[in-house]
Amino acid sequence: MSPELKEVLVSLASICHQISMNQTTLSSIIAKEVKILPPEGRSVLLKLAEHDRKMRETLAEIERKIASL
Repeated sequence: MSPELKEVLVSLASICHQISMNQTTLSSIIAKEVKILPPEGRSVLLKLAEHDRKMRETLAEIERKIASL
């Protein structure tokens, strides 16, 4: 893998991680603070936060593998 490609992929993984963190934070805030949100909506937001957490774990693993190449 070329150093340029490696640099871009590591950078993208970092950006995706930050977007996921922001989405998780926003989902959690909305689920807790928006009182008119129906229970189904809260459930979806909490599932989204869990999905994002798992995605971040996967991204971290990919980033480590790329960095080791």
